[in-house]
Amino acid sequence: MRQIARQALRFATVGVLATLLGGAVIFWARLGMGAGLLAANVLGYGAGLVLTFLGSRLWVFREPGAEPAPWAGSAVGFAALFAAAFASNLAVTAGLLQTGLAYVPAQLAGMAIYSVTMFAGGRLLVFARPLREGPSDERP
Repeated sequence: MRQIARQALRFATVGVLATLLGGAVIFWARLGMGAGLLAANVLGYGAGLVLTFLGSRLWVFREPGAEPAPWAGSAVGFAALFAAAFASNLAVTAGLLQTGLAYVPAQLAGMAIYSVTMFAGGRLLVFARPLREGPSDERP
């Protein structure tokens, strides 16, 4: 259980850093460089996604005694996971809006689904690695 809690805290930390980086890039591109709204957002969200991928692969889901996930496979898996999580976010938000729920709670529910999907998919699918042979680092 400690492993999941540690990974969840690391996941949240990377998420906050990616949000700050993405926002900074958006404002720099839009206000400092004169980029259009779409271009600035693509750059900002792209920077945040790259940081999230690197943070997830190298820190959040990397455990002592485990080989790191291969670069190419984890990048493809991360892109597919992002697409699924983003689609889930949109589906939940749109579905809740159809029930008459106000936008803000509907969007917050969609964002929660996105975050849970990204964490679970990263932990169980994209970055999951078998442990090497040897003594365990985990204490009971």
